[in-house]
Amino acid sequence: MALYVPFFSPKEKELFSKLEEQRVALLSQIASISQATGDEAKPEHIRSFKNQYNDVVEKKINTHRGPLSDPLTTLPIELFILLVKEIISRRDGTSTKDLLTLSLVNSQWRRALVSEPTLWTDIAIGNGLKDTEVLPRVYTGLVLSGNQPIHLAIDHPAPDWREHIVPILRPHASRVRSLIIWPPSSTKLAEEAPTDDVTICEILHSLGPLPNLRQLELESKYRVNELEFTNFLNSAPNIRSITGDHLTFHQVNDCVSHEMETFTTFATLDQLLTVLPRFSRLTTLILEDLSDEEPVFRHSNSSLMTQLPLQSLNYRQSPADNLPKLISITPNLDDIGITITWKILAEILPLMRDFRLRNFALYIKCKGPWEDIFQPLDVPHFQGLKSFTFHLHGRQDSRESEAEKVERLFCIIHSSISLQKAIFVTDRRHISLEVIKTLSNLRDLTLDAIKMEGIESLSCLQQRHLESLTLYLSPHLIYKIVNTLQYPNLVSLDLACEDKLWPLGDREFDINPRNQLSSLYSIEWGLKGVKWHTTSLPSLRIIKFKDRTLQATSDFCVSMILRPHDCPSLEQVEFLQYPEWDLLYIMLERRNFLHDSSVCPIRLVSMPSSIGLVLRQPLNGLLRGRFVNRGSNQDVSLAAICEAYFDPSLAGCHFCHMSLNCCSEPISIGVTHMQVDFLLKKLIARQDLTTANPPLTEEEYLWLEKRQERYDIWNRLIDEEMMRFRPYVCEKHELGWSYLSTGFSFADVQKDTFKTVSLLFEDRISKVSPLR
Repeated sequence: MALYVPFFSPKEKELFSKLEEQRVALLSQIASISQATGDEAKPEHIRSFKNQYNDVVEKKINTHRGPLSDPLTTLPIELFILLVKEIISRRDGTSTKDLLTLSLVNSQWRRALVSEPTLWTDIAIGNGLKDTEVLPRVYTGLVLSGNQPIHLAIDHPAPDWREHIVPILRPHASRVRSLIIWPPSSTKLAEEAPTDDVTICEILHSLGPLPNLRQLELESKYRVNELEFTNFLNSAPNIRSITGDHLTFHQVNDCVSHEMETFTTFATLDQLLTVLPRFSRLTTLILEDLSDEEPVFRHSNSSLMTQLPLQSLNYRQSPADNLPKLISITPNLDDIGITITWKILAEILPLMRDFRLRNFALYIKCKGPWEDIFQPLDVPHFQGLKSFTFHLHGRQDSRESEAEKVERLFCIIHSSISLQKAIFVTDRRHISLEVIKTLSNLRDLTLDAIKMEGIESLSCLQQRHLESLTLYLSPHLIYKIVNTLQYPNLVSLDLACEDKLWPLGDREFDINPRNQLSSLYSIEWGLKGVKWHTTSLPSLRIIKFKDRTLQATSDFCVSMILRPHDCPSLEQVEFLQYPEWDLLYIMLERRNFLHDSSVCPIRLVSMPSSIGLVLRQPLNGLLRGRFVNRGSNQDVSLAAICEAYFDPSLAGCHFCHMSLNCCSEPISIGVTHMQVDFLLKKLIARQDLTTANPPLTEEEYLWLEKRQERYDIWNRLIDEEMMRFRPYVCEKHELGWSYLSTGFSFADVQKDTFKTVSLLFEDRISKVSPLR
């Protein structure tokens, strides 16, 4: 049943067509006037036509939205609430902020959202009170959630925890159902942390008893004090899941409730075999590798075992002698991830014949000739297996052929009609992948074998049903696979390779237009230091750069400046490093103001972090399709940026200067200058301006022609200032939040509206609840 179908009337379609004709006509007039002489070329005359053009663009955007009814007038309120929950669901608890934004749409939305307490149960507490909206959002979530169970996400360390946050949360401790404590966003270790940082155990104890806590997730780099954590477990009798930081055997044996369903532990399997029968509800067990502090005890009575209800096992420990014993008493396992030797694997496979596995991940550790024997009595074939992961690393002094062992093992997936996802990771130079061609329904394939010298037959990778392909291989193999095989249904392509593996004189990567990638929707580009020279991808809409250096992003911008028709459907670009702003602006101005409507404008650009206002406003305008007043190309070029970048008297980190968004935030603890070393690479202007279609203007041609001269300034300063690189990141930019600039239009919200609404909620809360 279709609840609602948008409809454009003939009159609205006609209006849209007329506006498009006006837009194209105005573009032609602006282009001819810009090249004219005399009074017609006066700046005010050109500005008048650009203003007219911007007005037409706004009318076109408003018309193209169509007569979309408010969902609240079309959908039942229950369905509307379910849709909102799906949209704002966040593991980090930021849904309160999203809900406040949605409440600005109109008064009907606000009433519907405020009246549903289950929407407000996710509460996030940031790193201290540097975000001035934290307290209003916490107040809002606590009150509007009513008496519903709440889910806390805490960014640790929280230096304002004791004074401001604990008094707010403690009255609601009995409502805490799940608790996540995130690690510090920097890489500092426990011993490097400021002495005033609150510890994880202090956070847990300061909330008081948590009688209804069911799920605890500790993902901190700090080690938790065992005695203090044991005391906390005694105050949380109903806890059912503990993941992240790892329990010791003492805690598992003496403190953890026997009703536990999920936990992660450092305890050895020898120890656990004596106590696991007590946990009648345990469905997920994660055994981490032993810590240096955990003593190993052997128990002789581990044979007194009954069947366990385990459904998911993740075994990451080195000793695995008793793993067959555990496998033999867990017949309900359907999700297994194990670190294992060939010898132990040969022992457990026959025990798994009747398993109905859905996910199977093997991490083979080669330890020596006696541990690397693989001669199983039986190799089962898992009919319902959906996902298979194979990792093979370590020494290679086995007494039997490793190729034969791998081929024997792959019988478990050979000719599988259910397998949809396969991951192969190895450091071997030669490994047979012939099994892939037998997987008729494979949809997602990952090959991570950077040392592999060749594949016996590329045809084994030919899977016409493949939708997602990830390649982390040597350059020549990536090139052959992408340009030789045909993937008509491929939607996602992820390419990665180390810079040092590319031949010095061959740093271009061209995707052959004859390889039938007609359905390719997105590319993740991790070919470091390699020129973007990719053409004829008619369906490509998203490209994400995973290289933090400038060369690839700069070459991409120049390629799109010269040949926007190469990727006519491209709408979204994600940068892991700030691009050269002059090249980005020129690319957007050429593409988004084309006469040819078959080339889609770029509407969304993602940056690694926030950017300065001088860059932000023009960028948002260009993405919306409007003419903007911006700084000159020289003002935002790399040559201008590097003058301030290498000036030691100016504050700011690498990200501050590259984004023209300098701040006075302190440099993060533990950050070294070496971290920015790999970012500051010398640049080369690789371009052929004669291939431009449509042709470049004289101004654009002259600017791009002198690109290498600007690079020479950058390269010279890198050589001269090698020992005075800027710190990599400050506390503002280390948060890792991507900054999105978009031309898509949603609600027309004023800048300070969110803050105003948040303060209104705070005012309401102060009147109805004694939280202060």
